[in-house]
Amino acid sequence: MIGWLDCSAGISGDMLLGALVDAGVELAVLQAAVDGLGVEPIRLVARPVTRAGIGATKVDVEVPAAATTRTWADVRELLEAAELAEAVRSTALAVFARLAAAEAAVHRVPPDEVHFHEVGALDALADIVACAAGLHALGLTELTASPVSLGSGTARGAHGPIPVPSPAVLALLTAVPVEAGPVHEEMTTPTGAALLAAAATAYGPMPSMVLSRTGSGAGGRNPTEVANVLRLVLGEPVNDSAAGAWLLEANVDDLDPRLWPGVLASLLTAGASDAWLTPILMKKGRPAHTLSVLCGAGEVETLRSSMFRETSTIGVRTARVDKHALERREHAVEVAGQPVRVKLGLLGGEVVNVMPEWDDVAAAARALGRPAKAVLLDAHAAASRLKEIPEQTSPGEVFLTTERLVLRHFTAADVDLLVELDSDPAVMHFITGGRPTPRSEIEQEVLPHFLAFYDQPGRYGFWAAVDKATGDFLGWFHLRPAKGAARDEPELGYRLRQAAWGHGYATEGAKALVDVGFEGPGVRRVVAETLAVHVASRRVMEKAGLTLVRTFRQPWPYVIEGDEEGDVEYALLRQTWEARRAAEAARIE
Repeated sequence: MIGWLDCSAGISGDMLLGALVDAGVELAVLQAAVDGLGVEPIRLVARPVTRAGIGATKVDVEVPAAATTRTWADVRELLEAAELAEAVRSTALAVFARLAAAEAAVHRVPPDEVHFHEVGALDALADIVACAAGLHALGLTELTASPVSLGSGTARGAHGPIPVPSPAVLALLTAVPVEAGPVHEEMTTPTGAALLAAAATAYGPMPSMVLSRTGSGAGGRNPTEVANVLRLVLGEPVNDSAAGAWLLEANVDDLDPRLWPGVLASLLTAGASDAWLTPILMKKGRPAHTLSVLCGAGEVETLRSSMFRETSTIGVRTARVDKHALERREHAVEVAGQPVRVKLGLLGGEVVNVMPEWDDVAAAARALGRPAKAVLLDAHAAASRLKEIPEQTSPGEVFLTTERLVLRHFTAADVDLLVELDSDPAVMHFITGGRPTPRSEIEQEVLPHFLAFYDQPGRYGFWAAVDKATGDFLGWFHLRPAKGAARDEPELGYRLRQAAWGHGYATEGAKALVDVGFEGPGVRRVVAETLAVHVASRRVMEKAGLTLVRTFRQPWPYVIEGDEEGDVEYALLRQTWEARRAAEAARIE
């Protein structure tokens, strides 16, 4: 199931609670999570209300009078000890970690010293934990949100009047599409902003879905300018092969043609499924181009803005279009020992299109010292035989191979392997402090997130690492932009079983993925992060060619030994990688 939040009236903790209950989440589920906090008695009460004539549910949090002020360290300790499902605890910790980071930036203090006045109160604790439980109960694989109305004017805080939107809200919603909205009051609270930042997987118009139910959660006020409700729309995603797409177009007659290659590359990097130019004649016989961009609903706003920034157009047409795509799979063949990925297009289970990946062909040609056209012919010959054995393109297809590793796509059958991997306290030591990932979280969140990458264009994703000689599952690697990061700066990462430690597998896989990133277009820099005390991980980054660029502190939802020493970021620029590749080729010659 997927969801969409209509944030045109903003978002707060009680509005999200109301929307969850109105959409069918049992109030008892939320109350049980709040009871697990082990603090003073807290009672959730749901009642029907109307806002601007629209029926909605208002959830009130009834708490005893209290004057407790808690720091982030206090809240973290409370949540760590609470009787909560691990997925709920993880989400609640992530929300408060974001709040701590935002408040720390505003007040210029370390995160652990942040005093939560408003958001540390019992009602806010209840809001966050209950919302985490409600979202977990729905089991959403995706949650898209509309642009968020923040409000304007001033509000009263614990330290006096503060501007609206508040500094904390602005810090929490960095890189999120926002607007002031029609009401000159606070429309989005720090709690609501933190919940949204932690839960939303994308921002934009409502995605294509088969609608199942909706829920409307009411805020406390009833302004005349807008219905003060947060709407939650739930449904099943539409089959990708016939899913709707969005077409953005602009006619341009005054742009230096030398800029067009960069424009197209920028749009593809920003998330376009495709981007192309069509020569046209405009009025008075002026030669021009139509710039066309195809994308999903979640990328419309970003790509429209990119078209305005990157070209000289003053208008962009937007239209919904039907898109019918062949089932796409990927296989790997070898040309004189060099791996070449092959794109397969299937119609009704039959392979009807086969095309070698050009970047792999070019890389193989360089390695073999042969003309690319000759390698392409050999790759076509090897690929053509796949039409006779379509069963080899079953799920779990190979993404790339190295000397000792096969990196393949995950499948739904890999749940047990991931559960086993994340159940080892040693594996999870520098991630969660040794806590296992619950099976339900892997089934409902982790694995669907992995699988979603395979339907997206480009070379980003998560891949299962398999020992080429034995077929044993070793763990996984990823290369993908971190949440909120630019698409041209993918993050490198891995997680391996203990049995695979100390054998060079991490370095071998990391090096291969660095090459994959830079051999294609659109990658400016590859980055990786780890705890400063995680010496083994830092060695892998260095062996993969990355260098240390900074040490920093970020809020972490778990207590991990040594995390007080901070985090480190390593990076490798494209020009550095290209220079090293050229030097290596010169040595071989």
